Amino acid sequence: MRRAMQVRGAMMAGCLFLAACGPQQPPFEEVTTPDASASLPAAEPVTAAPLEGDGDTEGGSGVVTAQGPGGLVERLPDTCQLESYQQYAGQDAVTSASRVVDRPVRIIAPDSIVSQVYDPQRVNFYTDSAGRVARISCG
Repeated sequence: MRRAMQVRGAMMAGCLFLAACGPQQPPFEEVTTPDASASLPAAEPVTAAPLEGDGDTEGGSGVVTAQGPGGLVERLPDTCQLESYQQYAGQDAVTSASRVVDRPVRIIAPDSIVSQVYDPQRVNFYTDSAGRVARISCG
């Protein structure tokens, strides 16, 4: 038993000796970064000119827009002749959509995921839980 304790002690001393001879870790250095906002120049306001042909549907991209305050390009309301489709409010959405033949139609059910692709000529029929047209919009 005594011999086993001596061997164990010798092994522990040898391990400590070898650990002390291993590669040394460099001392911890605190790295500070400069304040990011102090080194960046102040941002200049950017204004964009409207695309060529915007502002009307003739000869342009087909997207009806107008230049708003600050040079922003805004969508004009009623680009799909919305007043022509108000008669379908409260009616069955599928039947109403089948009657629109001159432009694309999208039926949007409550709580459904809707693509954000804007089509100024498209008529959107938003339905209630019974499938009736609750709201109509362009886009």
